[in-house]
Amino acid sequence: MGTAQIAELISGKKLYQIRAREALPVLTRQAHSAQTIFYSDLAAELKIPNPHNLNYVLGCI
Repeated sequence: MGTAQIAELISGKKLYQIRAREALPVLTRQAHSAQTIFYSDLAAELKIPNPHNLNYVLGCI
């Protein structure tokens, strides 16, 4: 089963859900400007030390 199937809805209180709500405007901005964003750049912008920790954040979205 993939992360997207395991992750809960974005509206919860878990840390990855909070981070997902913070990541969504960043991803929307990048999409509107047609600019690629790398995991490492997104992690840095969200102040997440390890980009691998974005799996549940992005799965939630």
